[in-house]
Amino acid sequence: MDYPSFRSVPVEEKPKSKKLMILGLVIIIAIVAGGFYFWQKMTEERKVEYSQVYRLVNEKISQSAAIVIHLPAVVSEMYFSENFG
Repeated sequence: MDYPSFRSVPVEEKPKSKKLMILGLVIIIAIVAGGFYFWQKMTEERKVEYSQVYRLVNEKISQSAAIVIHLPAVVSEMYFSENFG
């Protein structure tokens, strides 16, 4: 009695269409972009809003206060005042 051979026989596969591959790629990109968009929306909703803002110094005082700037020894005062002052 002869038994059939169970060796794998190569089957001719049809080549995938370029259009199908491009469509699949576009769908994958759309899914990833949509997931990123909704993930960003979810993280925005988690921001904590504080009920009251505290200030260390009044706005009026802080606007008129002198600001002391300590420059490194390498930077001359003349260069700083010409370029940043």
